[in-house]
Amino acid sequence: MIRLLLFALLLAGAALPGHAQQPAAETPAAHGTAQLPDSRRTARMPRYGRHEFRFSAGIAPARIGNYWWENESFDLSVGQQFDRTKYYRGDTRSTGAYALSYAYRFRRWFALSVGCSYSGERFDRYSNLTGRSVRRYRIHRFSLIPAVRFTWLDRPWVRLYSSAGIGLQLIGGDRSLWGQSTDQAALHFIPLGLAVGRSLFGFAEFGYSSQGCIAFGIGYSFNAKKRGS
Repeated sequence: MIRLLLFALLLAGAALPGHAQQPAAETPAAHGTAQLPDSRRTARMPRYGRHEFRFSAGIAPARIGNYWWENESFDLSVGQQFDRTKYYRGDTRSTGAYALSYAYRFRRWFALSVGCSYSGERFDRYSNLTGRSVRRYRIHRFSLIPAVRFTWLDRPWVRLYSSAGIGLQLIGGDRSLWGQSTDQAALHFIPLGLAVGRSLFGFAEFGYSSQGCIAFGIGYSFNAKKRGS
């Protein structure tokens, strides 16, 4: 009986070293998302940075209100009516709109932004007698607009979105030409926006905006570095 017990102990001692050398089973949790399928791992990885800067150039910037020479129903003084018999106005030329904006993306589909823009117009006044320009008028507009943006199609390289906001527009230059106050509401309504790219991307927007009813630009998105990293 004693011999059987000794023999059993010897067999158990020989089996323990071999068992200790076996590697521990690896679990997906030990490697984070490295063991996840490609589709699930891609879904967790952000495609674009949370912070975003954009610069755009637009045509036909929207504005509210008319100048006195554009509104025939505006009550002109006797002097202004007499001036109209001596002079005529040339075509109005626009500089277009130039905008710089910053956005913070809370979700892939939702972001808040704030943008500032400049646009200007000028025209010449000509003499009816000589046909020469007697004065050049200039108008400058500066707009500040907060807005919300909703992305309704998100693909790796293409995004479609809509944006809307309302802000303030300050008017400078020849203020005597402005028939109302020198500050007006600035509108930004973009039913269709298209962005192509990733961190560095180009975009186009179509709608009714002080930043241009049709605008094209370039943008850059990034993530801020964490402290201590």
